[in-house]
Amino acid sequence: MIDNTSLATKLALRRQLLRQYHAGQPLRVLDCCAGTGAIWTRLRHEFPVSSYLGIDQKGGAGLLKTDSRRVLAGHAWDADVVDIDTYGAPWPHWLSVISDPRPTALTVFLTYGRWPGHATTLSNAARELAGFGDLVVPPSITGNLLRWLDLQFLAAARTFGWTLTAWSARPPLGDLAIYYGVRLAR
Repeated sequence: MIDNTSLATKLALRRQLLRQYHAGQPLRVLDCCAGTGAIWTRLRHEFPVSSYLGIDQKGGAGLLKTDSRRVLAGHAWDADVVDIDTYGAPWPHWLSVISDPRPTALTVFLTYGRWPGHATTLSNAARELAGFGDLVVPPSITGNLLRWLDLQFLAAARTFGWTLTAWSARPPLGDLAIYYGVRLAR
């Protein structure tokens, strides 16, 4: 998968939620898996941003070079917008975000990057959530399970006292990814 092949779709989803929930308010953004910063470089020209922390394992100009899952799990971040644009499943990041007891409202963007062959395996987080343990799930049914598991991961926010509203978007070229925009409130 090429990074940001559907940049227009990603930006449209973010603009919709930022206008709806953050109109005129300066944003505090935690950009996990920031890559080259293409998404937030554009959005920072359109929306006021009071603080921005970009994180990527590969590093880059102006980015913190580390695994963003560690930052999220440490609950040492202060943001009202969390952007998790992964190449694979964003669910380990998501679980750290929703388990943080401090925020009272958040807007979270999730990219679930799927590529040919990816729809035949389950991540460890998905296996745990589904209670599969060591059960071998036949590849022929894994694709159907992934959509159900996406809903289960999103709904897990309720376990931590959140109410949520979620939107999804797909890139124009099919099933390579799914983008979620989620508003969380306590």
